[in-house]
Amino acid sequence: MLALERSSLFGWRMPPRLISDRFLEAVRMKQKTPPRGRRVLAAALHFLFGGTCGALLGAASAALPIRSRRATMGTALAYAAGIWAASYAGWVPALRVLPPPHHDRKDRQTAMLLAHLVYGATLGTSLKPDATDRGGVAAASRRRVGASSRTRSERRRP
Repeated sequence: MLALERSSLFGWRMPPRLISDRFLEAVRMKQKTPPRGRRVLAAALHFLFGGTCGALLGAASAALPIRSRRATMGTALAYAAGIWAASYAGWVPALRVLPPPHHDRKDRQTAMLLAHLVYGATLGTSLKPDATDRGGVAAASRRRVGASSRTRSERRRP
């Protein structure tokens, strides 16, 4: 994100920077915050938001009936696209940081959607399919319980 903004590849500031600048304006700190500090704040808030959203998906995935790697990746991609939609068609325009996607630059919205899909693919690789399917954590703990009871019963035999 920081490298793309510095490269001026797109000719616009990255949305996390625009959001953090709007926040600094609201608390009357933008003029007092040096440009480097604003870049660091934008990155920190963006990683905090992304990390929190990723952790929420990780916690929710334990309750989701995801049965395969393909379904896991699909869930993560849909989740990331949902974050993009909720943000860029929801709270970001509501805060008047950017216009909604249908009124914004197509190159920015395309780049942001693609970036969120990369985020979703990254989340998808970190999620595990349902642990009961392929001998995951739940199956391993069942095996341990069974193994420990066999060990105890074997000890009782003369």
